[in-house]
Amino acid sequence: MKMAQGNAPPALLYVIYPDSRGAWRIQCIPEEEGSFVSRLPLPEPWRGVRGEALSKLCQIPKCVFAHANGFIGGNETFEGALAMADASLSALSSSSAPAAKKRKSG
Repeated sequence: MKMAQGNAPPALLYVIYPDSRGAWRIQCIPEEEGSFVSRLPLPEPWRGVRGEALSKLCQIPKCVFAHANGFIGGNETFEGALAMADASLSALSSSSAPAAKKRKSG
């Protein structure tokens, strides 16, 4: 695990867990308890896209969905859900989204 300044652990951004159907979910952590604002939502182009269309778009096999608000997504495998998290983090460095700007300046 990479450590932030002062050797404090970095803020959690996602939780990956199995769903009731045997697939895997990636869920964004909210900015604060009770908030509907995610620390780092799934990338904008993925939002509202499902199945094979999402897999082609993000180049990750076996995607199930990305919610229209970007707070949760799904993949048939743990490895796929983990790849979605990795790709979301990679998108942060090349994104001009307000959340990314806020994080870079804060």
